[in-house]
Amino acid sequence: MFRFRKVAQSDKDRIMEISSKIWEGHDFIKYVFDQWVSDTEGEFTLGEKDGVIVGFAKYTRHSDNEAWLEGIRVDEKYGNTGFGKAITQYHISRAKAEGIDIIRLSIYIGSKESIKIAEGLGFKKDGYFTTAYKELDKTGAKSSAAKNIINIMSTATAWDLITRGNSYYMSNGYVSYGWTFKKLTYELADMLVKKKCVYGVLREGKVSSVMILTENSHMDGGLNIGFIDGDMASMKDMVDFLIHHALKLGMEYCEIMAPMDERLINVLELSNFEFLSDRYREVNVFVYSMKLLG
Repeated sequence: MFRFRKVAQSDKDRIMEISSKIWEGHDFIKYVFDQWVSDTEGEFTLGEKDGVIVGFAKYTRHSDNEAWLEGIRVDEKYGNTGFGKAITQYHISRAKAEGIDIIRLSIYIGSKESIKIAEGLGFKKDGYFTTAYKELDKTGAKSSAAKNIINIMSTATAWDLITRGNSYYMSNGYVSYGWTFKKLTYELADMLVKKKCVYGVLREGKVSSVMILTENSHMDGGLNIGFIDGDMASMKDMVDFLIHHALKLGMEYCEIMAPMDERLINVLELSNFEFLSDRYREVNVFVYSMKLLG
């Protein structure tokens, strides 16, 4: 029914036409199109029906045994043709052929059809989050807020702080990059430490809390809290530092995919973050995974 092929630069106008009708014109595809087209390790795939491009999706390898599926879009005129299911199956087959063990994706709770497709194909809910953001202006955190925040330079220390805390359990070990998630491994923690993305609160000579800052994989101009854990006072200090640091870097916004931790949600409220949903104390973003081998 559908013919699948890699997206080419010459397909941009049609891809943008489809994307422009998603999320009331606020779709992120325009920010990542060139990057996705040039990705040689994954595949930016479109589907054609009778020679017409009707939709697309992006498949990305996160490691030798893990893959991520995102950006599944279909022209509203072809919304009931089964395209979403077909392109997902196409990439599941690709992942199996490549020896991928697990494939994952994230879905907003309001995307009922996407949830139906994912669960119908065998994806299982594996992560539960609420998303929040803060647009930045010249009123940031006070400079003094950053004085007790340090870069954690030891991977062993970072790993211990991350994995022993409540947030690790609540997030099921996920680190977020906007709407993209990766399972935290010691190797990933080591890479983040070396990139100076891991921070802690230093009190009385001891590091008691931890925060990982990541970039949004879909949009420029923002700084993302990929992971955060600690007592409320420490998390508030780290969020204040995030705002201060983001302003210093000239960022336009901060964001977080927060696990369902009341302490963290309270801190975000105190820091004047806005939430995507009015029912933000309930889950509104799911991470789904499917085990392909074994």
